[in-house]
Amino acid sequence: MGATVEIKDARTRIDALEREMARHPQVELTIRHYFASGLYAREMLVPKGVLMSGLVHRTETIGIMVRGQMLIFGDDGVRVKVKAPHTHVGKPGTKRVGYAIEDVVWTTLHRTDLTNLADIEKEQFFITDDSINMFDFVTGKVRPTSALDVHDFHRMLTEFNFNPEMVRAQSENEFDRVDIDLVKAGVEIRKSDIEGMGVFPTRSFNAGDIIGPSRVGGMRTQLGRYVNHSHNPNAKMVMMLNGGAVLQMVRSVTTEEITTDYRHTLALSGIAPTGNGGMKCPV
Repeated sequence: MGATVEIKDARTRIDALEREMARHPQVELTIRHYFASGLYAREMLVPKGVLMSGLVHRTETIGIMVRGQMLIFGDDGVRVKVKAPHTHVGKPGTKRVGYAIEDVVWTTLHRTDLTNLADIEKEQFFITDDSINMFDFVTGKVRPTSALDVHDFHRMLTEFNFNPEMVRAQSENEFDRVDIDLVKAGVEIRKSDIEGMGVFPTRSFNAGDIIGPSRVGGMRTQLGRYVNHSHNPNAKMVMMLNGGAVLQMVRSVTTEEITTDYRHTLALSGIAPTGNGGMKCPV
């Protein structure tokens, strides 16, 4: 039995949910591809407990659930529980999210003469924001987290009217630097998959742990200079009463790169989105 919400609000709610989902660890779905004359079928295995969003199709498709149960919410405002076996015709331009109540096997049939998966993706789907297309149809695997971080970094730059050259120049500025003992802090600086050099732990950190100062007396430490941006950060900058700042963990890490959300860091410095393009160094 289905339930409905206001249609005008449904797509907005789905878009907001999708942005929030992208900030959390992703599940690698098993995807299988099948081809016949003029036909492409994509089979997805969705584990129980997974919340997922669908891409927007350019043409009609046939969707077949051969196993499991899923709660589906669409941009038509309808929320419905679907149980296998189930077949439906997907309309172009629609957007849906689904929660797997049980392990689900879902196959979508597409009319196409193409056989290259990357070309099929471009032909069959509207992809206006690549950061929400979290798995690669060519490999069938979730794209690297670092790729999502890089994309979100550039989206953040647009939001604040910055450009990469401005940020890089500020990072390379040597005139506001002060060094701290990184060995004592339990971190090291080394090459990052996100951008340039990054901050990495040499010991385990728990949520709430303070790594060390990122700003001292108006000067940036290595923590303030090298910490990279992430769409799903594990740390944040915290302002101190003396005007300095520290880098604090928001979740536990052992080996992954230590990151922050630059939006939060910029807000601490009084910088809001859609500014005048002026650059002020993050904390």
